[in-house]
Amino acid sequence: RLRGLQVEVKYTEPGLVVLSKAPGINKRTVEWAAAAIEVARDTYEGVVPECDALVPWIAVNEVEKGMGMLVILVNSSERHMDMLEHVNKGRVVFTICAVCHGKVDDSVFAQTSMADLAEQTRELTVNDTSASSDHGLWFKYNHLRPDIFSFISAKVTSLDHPIAGSQNHTRPLTNHKDKGTLQAFVSAEFPSLATNSIVTVSEDVPPKLLNVCAREAKFFDRRKEQARAEMEKLSASDSALDLDLTKCVPAAYVSGRKEFCGFVFHVTTDTLIPRPSTETLVDATVEFVNKRTDCKTDINIMDLGTGSGCILLSVLLRTTNTRGIGIDISTPALSVAHSNNNHHKLTHRAEFVHASFETFTIDPHVVSRGPFDFIACNPPYVSSTRASRMRASIENEPMLALVADNGGYQAYRDIHTALAADARVLARDGCIAFEIGKGMENGVRSIFGDWVE
Repeated sequence: RLRGLQVEVKYTEPGLVVLSKAPGINKRTVEWAAAAIEVARDTYEGVVPECDALVPWIAVNEVEKGMGMLVILVNSSERHMDMLEHVNKGRVVFTICAVCHGKVDDSVFAQTSMADLAEQTRELTVNDTSASSDHGLWFKYNHLRPDIFSFISAKVTSLDHPIAGSQNHTRPLTNHKDKGTLQAFVSAEFPSLATNSIVTVSEDVPPKLLNVCAREAKFFDRRKEQARAEMEKLSASDSALDLDLTKCVPAAYVSGRKEFCGFVFHVTTDTLIPRPSTETLVDATVEFVNKRTDCKTDINIMDLGTGSGCILLSVLLRTTNTRGIGIDISTPALSVAHSNNNHHKLTHRAEFVHASFETFTIDPHVVSRGPFDFIACNPPYVSSTRASRMRASIENEPMLALVADNGGYQAYRDIHTALAADARVLARDGCIAFEIGKGMENGVRSIFGDWVE
């Protein structure tokens, strides 16, 4: 069993051992391995017990299953207390390597109350920031907590550079989910329990950390090139082309432009960035229009929750026998929609109105423009729980247009209630089409269960 474990003895003395463990080995297993190594030595004079009968040793420091790291272990509670006494008196120093989000430099620490944090906790001192990578931080601790990794995560998160991971006070990476936190003990200095002389044990940065950094750096470079290509296509200014993605500002907000359905629209942080997936809603609307070729009058379209106006304006640009209005509760978003309306010279066919999902069916201005043959709607449908996990990718966009209560279904409920109370705005043979989130089909069908699909 011991041969099957990837553990290496880095230092040993009577009653104490420092092991280097591979990823995938948990605390209980490494404590068993320390006891097994002692029994497996040629100098062992006792009776060799069965595997499961071994008395596990005690790990002094925290063990992260998903990471390769150093672990100090002792064989008795007395030696454990001796080590903890050394820890509490500042005689034990651990160096911890962690992968953090964002570009980290000295100014991060110069502009924070790091010294105050250290004074308050008597635990944290910054040793160095890695010069070789924008993705790593090194910390040296002269006091050890049982929950040291959680403590580090909380403190680094307070500096806006959360550690990559899937536990409290961390931010996950897309390709590294449910794998714990990306931090590991890589060196230790402590007094020998046998001679009281200082022992130093170290190992290289775990390959897993370096691999993650290399992969994320490659992804970062590719995303930067994609953003740059997008802005070049939109003829963005030179200053916009020199973007810094570590600030997490999407290229569309830097350039103020976004291509959608083959047309360019003005966008700001008051509006969502149009997604390629939403072009499906435009296609469905155009398909509906094309099937109404027998209509003698223009087909009347409503874009409910219009934002930048890109859905309504794209439909009008792709058809000739249509007119419509866009409705939104956000006055700044409507201002952007008006700008796009003027840019595409559609003011004679489109207008934009301030109203909400709850009131659009009784708004006098909306009612006077009806009835509408088709309502296209891309409402907010991200639940608050999901939004918290998506924070990095959506933090620049308006939450009003993204997040909805009741698990993401509130907007659909409000629209159904409004239409059920007063359906004058919709033609007798009219249709409504929604964009929905993944896995929400049955929920939306249930809300509109009294409608014909």
